[in-house]
Amino acid sequence: MHEQNVENANIRYKVPFVPFIPVMSIFFNVALIVNLNWLTWMRFIIWMVIGFSVYFFYGIKSSKAEYNAELREKINIDNIKKWNSFDSTSQNEDILMARD
Repeated sequence: MHEQNVENANIRYKVPFVPFIPVMSIFFNVALIVNLNWLTWMRFIIWMVIGFSVYFFYGIKSSKAEYNAELREKINIDNIKKWNSFDSTSQNEDILMARD
């Protein structure tokens, strides 16, 4: 079994009984979540739907995917293979100019 590296440098707080306490806390938290009222679950689901909707619709609207597609066209794989590295300053400048 692989032993985890532990650094004992001035740790102010340590959890006692490390394998026992975390497992018990997970158990108790799951038990609390499962025993929530159905109205609380409905609120949670509604807020999650609202949150995911905002996240995904805003993400699609303000996505940089189109910008990245244009950038990929300007800096194609053939040029990268031809350059073989990004060591040259002029090549790096070409890449930076393609982003603008």
